[in-house]
Amino acid sequence: MSTESHDAADPGSEPAPQRAGSHWSARDSEILLDGLRTGIPLVDLAVSLQRRVSALQARCKKMLPPHLQTTVLRADADVVLRGLLAADPDFDVEANLDRTTSRRRHHAREEILTQAGKTVGRWPSWSPRRRRPRPRSPGG
Repeated sequence: MSTESHDAADPGSEPAPQRAGSHWSARDSEILLDGLRTGIPLVDLAVSLQRRVSALQARCKKMLPPHLQTTVLRADADVVLRGLLAADPDFDVEANLDRTTSRRRHHAREEILTQAGKTVGRWPSWSPRRRRPRPRSPGG
C-alpha cells in the first residue's frame, strides 16, 4: 500500500491547488511518468504539477492496463505503476489512456459551458442546475 495515499493537508483547510480539476496535458503525464521512474515521492510530484495527491493516484490508475484497473485500489496505483515502469521501461501507458480516458475535448461543448458560466444565476434551459417547478401534489 502506498504510504502517500492521502493528500498532505486536509482538503477543507487549504484552497485547492491551482491546476486542480484541469485537463491533463501530454506534458503533465510526461512529468508524472518521469517522476515515477526516478522515484520522486508522489507528494513532491503533486506540488510540482499543482494538483492533489489523489488526482495523481487517479491518473496513475488510468495508466494501468485494464485488467489491473479493476483490481488495484487508487491509493496503490502509483506503486503498481512504478513497478510496471521498472520492469518494462517501454511500458506504453498512452495505449491505456487512449482507451480509458472518457472525457474528450469537445470545443462546442466547452464554448457552451463557458457562456453559461458567464451568465451568473441564469442557466440555460437544458442545464440540470436550472430550477424546475416542483410538481404539485394532487390533494392540494
